[in-house]
Amino acid sequence: MQSSSTGHTLEKISLSRGNASAAAEKALKGSSKIEPLNSIADSEIAVLRLTNNDYLILCNPGMEKNVLEKIDSKVTTVTNQSGANGCLVLGGPRRDEVLERSTAVDLRRDRVVAGSVIQSSIHTINMTLYRTNNLDIIVHPRNLTESLYDALMDVGIGVGLVPAGIETIPVSFEKEK
Repeated sequence: MQSSSTGHTLEKISLSRGNASAAAEKALKGSSKIEPLNSIADSEIAVLRLTNNDYLILCNPGMEKNVLEKIDSKVTTVTNQSGANGCLVLGGPRRDEVLERSTAVDLRRDRVVAGSVIQSSIHTINMTLYRTNNLDIIVHPRNLTESLYDALMDVGIGVGLVPAGIETIPVSFEKEK
């Protein structure tokens, strides 16, 4: 499939209430300064600011313990959501067409730029979408992964793409250098 839906294991940690911005700052320097619905990232971690006092941290597998050790759980509510949320990644040149037909939100690249964070729904499933230059990362309830994957594949076929199955891909959170 030219615009592939791929499964990827990303660890997901949420911070909410209390002083979430101070806790996020410990995970990645500069996190407390980003505006809601924006993000900051390096090659191994992305910090998404959902509201003034809610963050979602995405990191590569095996890094969550290191991230959790940096965060002071006395200043905010820390939840490791890795088991509760699934993650699908859209990549390829035609992923915009798949998204356009899968959600009512206007996700054109001139309106939703790399680094943007959107909380919405896709095929009636709640999601958080994190956009990078090359990928769209969709975090959603894990129990709905299979139905969301099937729906995205159906849409892909509808725009003329040939399904190639599911694969695991390396995810880079930073802009290409």
